[in-house]
Amino acid sequence: MNISTCFTNRHFLIVDDEEFVRTLVARFLKQSGAAGVVEAADGNEAIAAIHSYDMLFDVVISDIHMRPTNGLELLRAIRTGAGGLKRNTPVLMLTAYAEADFVAEALALDADAFVVKPVGRETLIDRVVRVLERTIPIQPAASYASVGGGDAGTALSTGVTERSAEVEGGPVAAARHVALEEVKANSILAQDIRFGDAQKLLLAAPVILTQALLARLKDLRYLHNSYSHLWVVEPRLPEEELVSSGDGASTESALTALHAVETRDVPQQMLRDLFLAPALMGPEAASQALVDQIRSQTDDVAERAQTRLNRENLDSFTA
Repeated sequence: MNISTCFTNRHFLIVDDEEFVRTLVARFLKQSGAAGVVEAADGNEAIAAIHSYDMLFDVVISDIHMRPTNGLELLRAIRTGAGGLKRNTPVLMLTAYAEADFVAEALALDADAFVVKPVGRETLIDRVVRVLERTIPIQPAASYASVGGGDAGTALSTGVTERSAEVEGGPVAAARHVALEEVKANSILAQDIRFGDAQKLLLAAPVILTQALLARLKDLRYLHNSYSHLWVVEPRLPEEELVSSGDGASTESALTALHAVETRDVPQQMLRDLFLAPALMGPEAASQALVDQIRSQTDDVAERAQTRLNRENLDSFTA
């Protein structure tokens, strides 16, 4: 991939109270071909810059700890659309080891990526490219308004309240202890992720570990070495289960439906049930369950996904 092509016509807003950091990040971006870079010393200046410049910022790169308005407050303002801010603006957070307690809140506010200070060029550009190529679908504004409020160690709200079936010998049926780097996308987190001496909660189980969520956990692995391995229930590939059912027409229809929607658009409870089904019901029964559930849910899921995309496109057009 040509980095300069990726950065062509891209505009960035850098928010940090340290001038040295802003200058360094700006230099890295410009060397990579960024069309424009604007700097701000705190969240208030950042919001003013967003409103005052004609350009739309492709990515906001913000430190967490600033005064008077910190990076979490800025991120919350963006995600809730305060003052007309574009809610799905990608936000990359810079964090130092001393700010480790605050990353759970940033994760809950759907920061798109993290870079642990000191900022290195290769790491920064890698994260920016990832954010530009695939932004994270955002939740309704109300779900962000209730997050944190500046307190450290706020857990990510998953929207899943009922735990998976508990069995002897492990927190969840078929759970395995897997290295973070080897966790399969769409596995189910079976045990809370905690970090530090005080064992603060970073991510509550159960939750679907989407590719985007796994990427952000990997961003932070150098900040929190306590979760190098996770307890997860790995997905039995729907393709394998459906093929074993022998129902050709239903299988093809269900597979097409499954691949037509993003994981984030599928209800967490439905996904968890689908992936747990092979372990709890047996392959044959699970195969039919997959077909039936995907059939019954896909039309509604696809309609909501299209509505969200239409709304985001409209926001982009009118912004």
